[in-house]
Amino acid sequence: MQPETGMRLLDASPFVRHVQLLPIRPGDYPQPTRSYDCRLFYVYRGEGQMFLDGSTYPLERGDLVLWQPGTPYRMEAADGGMQFLCVNFDLTLGYADRGYPIPPDRLDQFDEDAMTARVRFSDADLLNRPVWLRGMQPVEEELLEMKREYLSRRIYWRERLSGLFKSVLGRVARALKSAGAEGGRSEKRVDQLIAYIQEHFDEPLTNEELGKLFSYHPNYLNRQMMLFTGKTLHQYVLSCRIAKAIEYLETTDDPISEIARRTGFPDMCHFSKLFKQKTGDSPSFYRRSR
Repeated sequence: MQPETGMRLLDASPFVRHVQLLPIRPGDYPQPTRSYDCRLFYVYRGEGQMFLDGSTYPLERGDLVLWQPGTPYRMEAADGGMQFLCVNFDLTLGYADRGYPIPPDRLDQFDEDAMTARVRFSDADLLNRPVWLRGMQPVEEELLEMKREYLSRRIYWRERLSGLFKSVLGRVARALKSAGAEGGRSEKRVDQLIAYIQEHFDEPLTNEELGKLFSYHPNYLNRQMMLFTGKTLHQYVLSCRIAKAIEYLETTDDPISEIARRTGFPDMCHFSKLFKQKTGDSPSFYRRSR
């Protein structure tokens, strides 16, 4: 594995390896992969999900996702497909001799010694982990200009790409800082929200009801929950219910239909289907095997 390189964001010299408008159809990426260089994906059209380093992020137009080499990821497009403006890049010039696109590999085939350098920024800590940002339309024109420059290959096109992308990174860093300025208050708010969900998981919780309870728009609470947990409000409620159902299956002899009711699932079929999706087993098989 390549060692991390420490630097300030101000001193970064990004090397842009490849820029493209990437179409994604449902089912195109069934298996997770890892990239050998850094990646930035900007949602140009459509909706879907990104499974990134163990977290799930909903995607819509204007969303931006960025990660460093070696991070596991998978994309899933909704019906109608998606289009990404995709940038393959390094944060240093140490691997500029590898000017061709480097395709990702499946997890079981990934060679960590072939990765380009990972960077740890001393002045932009939020860039040291996977980034997911909403409402990043202000970088769209710069990314489109990068695609045009990449395809044109005019004189000094590499230098032009580097300059444009450094501007994009600056915008990303400012957006992260702005989101983090409220970080302490937001984290406390999410802690309160999590505590409430864990206490009332068996009740019919909806985004709208939670928004009213906490006096915030449900979309805002949903974004905050995603930022701090990697799950939407609905996903977090379901994960709490399934975790409690597992506890009851392991520690009680209660009928499975009663466990479903006590964990907020009035529909036994829905409970069984969701339980199998999350654990790989039906509730009855899970109980027998423990």
